[in-house]
Order: sequence, then C-alpha cells, then structure tokens
Amino acid sequence: DYTYHPLRSVYGLEDIVARVTYGVTGSGMPGFKDVIPDEDIWAVSYYIDSLRELKNDNQARQALLDKLNGQK
Repeated sequence: DYTYHPLRSVYGLEDIVARVTYGVTGSGMPGFKDVIPDEDIWAVSYYIDSLRELKNDNQARQALLDKLNGQK
C-alpha cells in the first residue's frame, strides 16, 4: 500500500524510476528495463509517486480506498 507504508530508500521520483527500471535485489521485484518502454516506466513511477503523496492527505487517501473497495 503505497499510500500507507513508506518506500525504503526512496526520496523522490528518480528513486522510484530506478527501482522500477532495475528492480530490487533480494526482494523478488524484477526490473522492467527492456520489458516495457521507458515512457511506461516513467508513467508507472509517476503513478506510484502520486499514491505516495496521499500519505499527507488522509481525506484523499480514504476517498481512493473507498472507491477501490467499491469495485469489488
């Protein structure tokens, strides 16, 4: 849950891009370099960063969670 748990060793968008591109050794998270286009890596990274920003806005976080729970 990117809206709740902090990302280890991530201090900004560039760190997220690096994790998505190259993966995280020992975590089971693969890298996606040469699997998806660079523009998609950046798009996913921006999305993850937007979820991470919801930690600072409990009302927006709860609205997103309510919407997602309503899709079940």
